[in-house]
Amino acid sequence: MNVTSSKENRRTPWVEIPSILKWDIGLFAIRTAFKKEGFARRIARRKPDLSYTNQIARLQWAIEYEDWTEDQWFSVVWSDETWVKPGKHTKKWVTRKIGYEEEYHPDCIEARYQRKIGWMFWSTISGKYGRHKGLFWEKD
Repeated sequence: MNVTSSKENRRTPWVEIPSILKWDIGLFAIRTAFKKEGFARRIARRKPDLSYTNQIARLQWAIEYEDWTEDQWFSVVWSDETWVKPGKHTKKWVTRKIGYEEEYHPDCIEARYQRKIGWMFWSTISGKYGRHKGLFWEKD
């Protein structure tokens, strides 16, 4: 079993590895061996599942505005939202290299998809006007 060979393997809890490989060892031995090789269990980063087209569009946008001055950025109004959804809130754990080398490796990311139900909080902020009042609504 190569723990980094697939998305599923990276998500295999270390406590299950001895039974999968039919080894008679404990979790401490597994943890020590992985740490010695530079691996750790980390919570999978949650990112939108971006298409290749959207990745290119974001890169082009960043390149287009990379030379903007602080004053130009100061005039931009930014908006963002966050969702709260009902139900079970669990984190997905993955095995990856210690540090940032594999933090955003495709096998170490938990894709986020559009939510069917929940509550959204939305607001804006700008350098010129600061924070604005937020909005709250429930998604049907």
